[in-house]
Amino acid sequence: MRIVYVKVKNYRNIDGIEVTFNPECNYIIGENNLGKSNFLSLLAAICNGKGFDEGDFFNPEKPIEVELNIKLLPSEFGFFGDNFSPDEASLLKIRYLQTVRDAYPTIVCADTNESINPRQMRKINFLSMILPPCQAKSCALTRKKALGP
Repeated sequence: MRIVYVKVKNYRNIDGIEVTFNPECNYIIGENNLGKSNFLSLLAAICNGKGFDEGDFFNPEKPIEVELNIKLLPSEFGFFGDNFSPDEASLLKIRYLQTVRDAYPTIVCADTNESINPRQMRKINFLSMILPPCQAKSCALTRKKALGP
């Protein structure tokens, strides 16, 4: 299964963004303090069926809302019961919502509005690799020489 789309509202410094993923591989790069690590933390929390802490809310008066679309392989059909898009049987649309007062998130299929157990979210394998900060000179993408000593 692959995450194909994510929409995020009110998570840390991320509010109102939509990301459509490439089915093969994705890189998240950019300047400091844009929310790259926060976005990866959000995906890790969701793929582990975890809730959010009070410090995760950009605005504590509003809920954290995440829409997540997952494309299933034929061998994965049935992993989430009958919760799939009526337009495409291999597509699962998930709504993840939590207010600051909630101990746990509400997770539902966006198409059927049926509840999804947080343990089922652990079926989504999420791999992230965060590289340590490096000097601009050694990480410049325009260099003609190989990196290293």
